[in-house]
Amino acid sequence: MNLRRTLAITGRLKDVIIVRGVNHYAQDIELSAERCHPALRPNAGAAFALEVDAEERLVIVHEIERERLRHVNTGEVIEAIRAVVAREHDLAVHAVALLRPASIPKTSSGKIRRRACRQDFESGTLDAVAQWRQPSAPLAAEALAAPQALAAPQALAAPQALAP
Repeated sequence: MNLRRTLAITGRLKDVIIVRGVNHYAQDIELSAERCHPALRPNAGAAFALEVDAEERLVIVHEIERERLRHVNTGEVIEAIRAVVAREHDLAVHAVALLRPASIPKTSSGKIRRRACRQDFESGTLDAVAQWRQPSAPLAAEALAAPQALAAPQALAAPQALAP
């Protein structure tokens, strides 16, 4: 009998986000984001990379729970997402979009369609209740070195509230 030991790597290459040469898995970032605030719907978020100024930058889109939609503090939710991603993944978030319930693109089997999310984000067609983008100035080296600086309220640009 010939037993060979093998290692099988699973996952999809296109679900890998590469920022400054480091691989990050979209599913890990999405799970961290959805657990950071009770207003975020489980299994209703997407993380993807977007090229900005010749660099890959992280974008997160996530649905808000229906029962929390009218009273949610979107700035608090966005700050929580940015803070958890900085703390757990050592990544700066370039943009966050908070979506209406049941509006994130999914397959017929219920899987998030990240590519469609990215296309809708780029074209501005996501059904967002609020969104935030990193100011256009380049990230300061000290902000990248100290993730807690990213979560400071004064570092946040005000989220853009969208009409209901």
